[in-house]
Amino acid sequence: MLCIISPAKRLNLKEWDRNTQGLSTPDYPDDATKLAKLAGKLATAEMEKLMHISENQAALVKDYYKVFSFPHTPDNAKPACWMFAGDTYVGLDAETLSADDLEYAQDHLIILNGLYGKLRPLDLIRPHRLDMGTRLKNPKGKNLYDYWESRLSQAILDQAKACKTKTVVCLASVEYFKAARGDELSAAGLRVITPNFKEIRDNGEIKTMSLFVKRARGRMARWIVQNKITDAEQIKTFNLDGYTFQPGASDEHEWVFARPQPNKKTHPKAPPAETPSAKLRRHRVDAL
Repeated sequence: MLCIISPAKRLNLKEWDRNTQGLSTPDYPDDATKLAKLAGKLATAEMEKLMHISENQAALVKDYYKVFSFPHTPDNAKPACWMFAGDTYVGLDAETLSADDLEYAQDHLIILNGLYGKLRPLDLIRPHRLDMGTRLKNPKGKNLYDYWESRLSQAILDQAKACKTKTVVCLASVEYFKAARGDELSAAGLRVITPNFKEIRDNGEIKTMSLFVKRARGRMARWIVQNKITDAEQIKTFNLDGYTFQPGASDEHEWVFARPQPNKKTHPKAPPAETPSAKLRRHRVDAL
């Protein structure tokens, strides 16, 4: 089984155990360096518009790219699964995965990423922001989909072959999975399953809610890793947080899981975002 997830805009810049075993290096350092240079050359106003962020956020991102370089080491970078801190990563809760789970995840969990292309959970990465959908002009075209071409789909095919699976579970957003070129994966013989998480309201209406979807994606990825799921049919038994498989609403490729909608006030939240100034006070950019 091979799981694919998206990265997160929110970053966790806190300290981590730098003696962690099994740390790895991203597969495309030259590409990441080229893209970082392109993004770093943008004026602050251009970056605001292109990335849909505030002036302060754009200034912080420019600072990230000023010091971006390889090699990445435990002293200037952090494992991807601990660097990203959005709702999917709250659900994944990688900090509490065992060493055995992380070792398994290295081969069975792919994080698609605009800057790095694809990442393993323990790949060391620097703070950055470059969404896959960003229309960053580059030597290969007008956006990152043009830049990465078919390389990410081929990387997924190679990894699926390495871990001897014919099944890919897409727990990534549409924006990111577009870079994986699902039609190419299917044409090469991989079965792509996309779980879809829905909430049942008191009036019987079934809704898709972004917050809950992202959290559930991370929870399912964690569940697959911890249980070393190999048979696609086993995914239908996923029942964390009240979700159950809905056969009548599912088809061959989209599997729907639904539950009674919980109260947002009691649902655990992702850590609050720090302001750029707070981040700079707590973490020198040249140190991470």
